[in-house]
This record gives sequence, structure tokens and C-alpha cells, in this order.
Amino acid sequence: MRARQKDMQGGLLSDQVIRMVGRMAVAAAAVLATFSMNAKAESPSPAEYMYAGTWNNLDGGNGLGFALGVYGWRLNADGSATSLGLVAKTDASPDNLEASTDGRTLYATNYNSCICTRSWPFPGGPKAGVSAYHLDPKTGRLTFLNRVDGLGDMPSEIATDKTGHTLILVNYYGGNVVTFKVRPDGRLGKLVDNIRHEGPSEHSVPGPHPHGLAFSPDNHWFFYADQGLDRVYAYRFDATHSHLIDTSHPYLQFRPGTGPRTLAVHPNGKWIYVNTEQEGYEHVLERESGGGLHEIQSLPIFAPGTPNGGTGTSRVSPDGRFLYVNQRPNEDIVIFSIDQTTGRLTLLKRTTLQSANAETANKVPFAQRTLWEKIESGARAWNWDDDAEKVAFARLGENSIVLQNRDEATGDVGGSTQILPVPQPSYVLFVRPQ
Repeated sequence: MRARQKDMQGGLLSDQVIRMVGRMAVAAAAVLATFSMNAKAESPSPAEYMYAGTWNNLDGGNGLGFALGVYGWRLNADGSATSLGLVAKTDASPDNLEASTDGRTLYATNYNSCICTRSWPFPGGPKAGVSAYHLDPKTGRLTFLNRVDGLGDMPSEIATDKTGHTLILVNYYGGNVVTFKVRPDGRLGKLVDNIRHEGPSEHSVPGPHPHGLAFSPDNHWFFYADQGLDRVYAYRFDATHSHLIDTSHPYLQFRPGTGPRTLAVHPNGKWIYVNTEQEGYEHVLERESGGGLHEIQSLPIFAPGTPNGGTGTSRVSPDGRFLYVNQRPNEDIVIFSIDQTTGRLTLLKRTTLQSANAETANKVPFAQRTLWEKIESGARAWNWDDDAEKVAFARLGENSIVLQNRDEATGDVGGSTQILPVPQPSYVLFVRPQ
């Protein structure tokens, strides 16, 4: 009997201990879960940086002196920007910038400009090409990795594909399109393609002059605009081998002298938007299943009564609802809505940046301006962050970056404006390293 009572007491005690341990475990789990949630909530989001490419060896005044390379800013949570100063000193101009898919490598063109090319050689002139830099996620500083010869002159734009294993370069003066492998560490690897087309040209310097380029969202297609031949080319893209594949209908021919400058691909991959620099129009193209392109709409970018010519960069919002293109002569950013069924455009509004050139912008037609007057007209290029909430304009002629906000619902650009001084900015890029 005593033994049975002892066993019962022992069993009850064991049950109590088990229940107590269970309650303690539940409480501990709750504490850990709360701690984990708080830690997750309080963990800082990845830093975001903004970089400006520049035209070196040009002194635009304003006491800033000559541009020396790539300049950077850290973008703060309150919307302000903290200058990092010069983050990469370069001999050739880093005219165009691109980042790897993980944001840990930055690529910059080595733009040798028309004063120092192989075609017009000057002693000691830098060669054109592309440089790769490691981007420190904590500081935003850049460390040089390597540099490759671009096999041409005056590289205009560069882009990496969606896998990050390919970089493509277009040489404006060289007239060629070049593809490179990208190594796992971000360094630029071997040359794969070197393509150059010929044809009739009404350009001031006759011949092919590739300018803008873009991959399709599904990474299966590659497009580029040739300003000299007045064409937009379409290639199938082999991401495994970094190779461009010809199609049965390789290009769409524009009217001679229109000058296709930059292009943007809609998120659905079906519609391509192209601005023509000399003509001042936005053209809507549709891609057929076999790669052929046909035009479905064209409309003027400039307001009636203002001189056409001098378009800048076209971009489509991430949600595919709006198209934006800037007018370099008069500092306007033009906003169109996109019909989600047809891809056609409807003008919404024109917004003018505050500019020292605005007063005289419309008095001299773009085609009649001197080379320097064309260069200093408005924003040479503009860009936005991944969410297209922040918009930045690189005003080369005014030695500044203009940073504004975009309303996702209405598509409007404006609100609070920050003007960030930097010598001779030609391009701007947002990067959020992972």
C-alpha cells in the first residue's frame, strides 16, 4: 500500500514537473519569438546609394572645378542625401553606369569622347572600354576590379542581363555592339560578340551610331537603337553563352534623319518605346513572336510651337502604367499614360525643372545650337530607384543632380526638390546592394 501511494505521489510529482517544464518551454518560445520579431523589425534595411557618372576634363564653373570620375551619395531614411564625394577616380569619363544584379559591383564606361579617340588620336589619350568596381555595401565606396577594351570609341550605354552573367556595351562612334562574360566575382571576362551593321546614313557623321539599349524583362530579347542608321535592332539573347542571335527580321527602319536615341521596354515585354532625338517624337513599337518589330503609334514629345529635337531618356514605370521622357533643350520631363491593352500613349503633362537655362531654352532650335550649347541643355540623362519613387536628373551643363519624388498613383514627378552639386554629371544610378 505504501509502495503504491509512493508510486502515485511520484507520478503526480512527475506530472507536475512535466507541466511546469512545458509551461516554461512555451514561455521561453514566446520570449524568443518576440525577440526575433523585434530584431527583425529593428534590423536596418539595406543601404541605398546614388552615383553620378561625369565627363572628365571639363570645367563647368560654379567653383566645382574639373570632374574626376564617379561621385556618390548615401540616401537617408528621411529623404536627404549625404555626399560621399569622389568614390572612383578615372582617366576616361565614366559617362554611363550600371550595377550587377546583387548591387555589389558597379560598371562604368570609359568614354574617351571626341577629343581623344583612336580615330582622332591625341598623345596619351585613354582608350574606350568598361571598368568594374567592387561596391562596399556598408560604406558605398568603390574598389577597382578590372577593365576591358570596348573595341570601339565613345561608348554610349551599358547593361547587364537579368542573370548578371553578361554585360553589353554599345559604342556610339565605333558603331559596334560588344558582349562580355561577367565572372562570379563581378570582374569582366572574355569577349563573346562584336557586331557592327552598315547602311545608308543621314547623320552628320555618316555610319552606324548605336546609342540606347535594353533587355526584355524575360531576358530572352535584346534591343538597341542606332542613331546613325535610323534603326532599332532586335536580337534573341542566349543568356547561357552571352550570345546575340540574329532573327529573320533584325531591325525596324525609321525615317532617315530621325535619330533613335534611347528605348524602354514595357514590363510585359511586348511594347518598346523609342524617342528620336532629331525628330523629337516618341514611337511605340510592338514585338512579334518571331522578333520582328512594327510601329503602332508615334506622337510629338515637344509642345506645339517649340523647336523639336534634343530628347533624352525614355523610361517605363515598374507597374507599366506610365512612360517618361525628358526634353534636354527646355528641362521638361514629359509624362504619358500607357493603355494596358494596346500599349498606346496619352499625354498627361509636362513638368519643368528649375533651370538656369529655362529662360532662353526655346529661343534657339536644338539643331542650330553649338556643340557645347547642346551638351549643356537640360538633363543629359535621368534615372530612378527600384521602386521609381525617387527621380534624379543629371544636369551636365549646370553641375548638379536634381533629386525629386514620384507619385506612384498619379505618375506625377515633383514635390520636394534637392539640388546636389557635382561637376559635369552625365548619368545617375541608384544602387541598393544586397
